[in-house]
Amino acid sequence: MTSPSGTGIVVFGAGRIGSSLAHGIAEADEFDAHVLVTTRSGAPSARTEGLSLVSNADGATRADYAFICTKPQDTAALLDEIRDDLRPDTVVVSFVSGLTTQWFEARLGAGRPVVRVMTTLAIELGCGASVAAGGAHATPDHMSVVNSLLTTVGTSVEAPEDYLDAVSGISGGGIAYFYFLVEVMTQAGVKEGLPVDLARDLLIQAAVGAGEMMRASGRHPAQLREDVMSRGGQTIAAFRELERHNVRDALFDAVAAAHARGRELASQSELDSRQSKSTNDENAEPV
Repeated sequence: MTSPSGTGIVVFGAGRIGSSLAHGIAEADEFDAHVLVTTRSGAPSARTEGLSLVSNADGATRADYAFICTKPQDTAALLDEIRDDLRPDTVVVSFVSGLTTQWFEARLGAGRPVVRVMTTLAIELGCGASVAAGGAHATPDHMSVVNSLLTTVGTSVEAPEDYLDAVSGISGGGIAYFYFLVEVMTQAGVKEGLPVDLARDLLIQAAVGAGEMMRASGRHPAQLREDVMSRGGQTIAAFRELERHNVRDALFDAVAAAHARGRELASQSELDSRQSKSTNDENAEPV
């Protein structure tokens, strides 16, 4: 794996994702990457405490890897601002929902290496699940560096870009599904007489334990579930109710809806960007 030691990392956008990435990379013991951050306002905040803050233009000139962590609606303007300051070999790493590597390549010029990443908010605790997809000009060495950097805030795997909308549906938003299950089951436990704090704490530990057992055993979740279910017991009675209410179908439909919405947002983001660029071109002063 290519080492990112000594690499200039600039994170554009110090929101929850951007600031967590910057802190994770800066605090990693295994390499000494130089980490800089920019903010939309240009002013420091609690999230940038302990990090080196620079302007967008300065960051662009110093970046070996430019991490774009802006909102989709703000991304085109940022790229227009920094495009001419980026070095030809700077790798652009996008965490922007819905915008493809092709979109970035078209805006930043031919030959620009671009990597697109989907991650989760659990990177705030170093427990993120990231998936990286390389664009047309991203090399294996580029992907190796990006994956090394992402492992400072969790796990990282490579996948074709076509997978990323589906990844968002099960992973990016997936933690919200687990939160919802804990929320509802906590309420159910309270209904059955448990104190709310006890119910919630037990369910949180159950979720942590289930995840660790799946990771450690490598067994199929259905096999692990069968281990818990005894004939005529409580768990099988619970699953009869889940099947009666078609919870399985609801989860399938939820992931499909998230996938479809991701494609809609991508199409809308690209359309809005083209319209914005067209308007700016029309309003430009003649030379």
